[in-house]
Amino acid sequence: MSKPTAYDKEYMLRADIRAFTLSCARHLGATIVAVLGGSVATFYQATTGNTVPIAIAWTVGLCGFFAAAFLGWRDERRSKENSIKERDDLIKKQTPLFILTCNSSLPECKVSTMQDYYRDREIYGMMQKEKFLSRPAVWFRMIVNVECPTSIEKCTGYIIKIEKKANPLPIPEKFQVTFCNGSEPDAFAKTISRGVPEYLDILYWEQGVGIRIFSKVQPNSVDMVKLFSEQGEYILTVVVTGGSGVAPKEARLKFNWTGKIDTTELTLI
Repeated sequence: MSKPTAYDKEYMLRADIRAFTLSCARHLGATIVAVLGGSVATFYQATTGNTVPIAIAWTVGLCGFFAAAFLGWRDERRSKENSIKERDDLIKKQTPLFILTCNSSLPECKVSTMQDYYRDREIYGMMQKEKFLSRPAVWFRMIVNVECPTSIEKCTGYIIKIEKKANPLPIPEKFQVTFCNGSEPDAFAKTISRGVPEYLDILYWEQGVGIRIFSKVQPNSVDMVKLFSEQGEYILTVVVTGGSGVAPKEARLKFNWTGKIDTTELTLI
């Protein structure tokens, strides 16, 4: 970058003086005090014959100029702070991130349903699906929103740790869980758009079965039903990931299993 010339320096100086003058003009009251302070003192001397100490006249004028300069500086500082805040807000909106919510008091986080079971049966020479069993069931879910200009692709969720009484339970490295609806092709790779929340299936209860996790991989080393066979408080660590350039978001959830599904809750810590 070339050094500024004498003309450039003079131009910048004139611009600074103009900006300072306009700033003082915006605070007219303080400026008037500064400009007229000496005039008032002169008028007082002319009409009364009394001499006003020069220190008083200078003090009045300087106080007015100081007030105008301070108010102008304050406005400039606030303007810069607002500009920085607007820039940070814009950067934040442009940087994709996840916003996670979980509270059993929200109807989206604790969903009651019926689990139907079907079997094949031949009716009038044709094989058809026949419902032979229906059980009450409850899904415990976490709401996943995104803050980004458009959407985040390839979103998925994992349970990476389960603790009971501060002791980790023996589970694999992670359980990959489904987004609702778990039977859809994109249940493990959801595209989430801004303003359109999706719901991550964390736990599932079914009458006569108990609490379990719906995972993409069901390891033989873990008995899903026995994992939550004891009542009490469990801490689950969940992480949500997205496509390239999106930072993973981790959340800790408290699962209070009372043995009664009506009073059992899953909440974000």
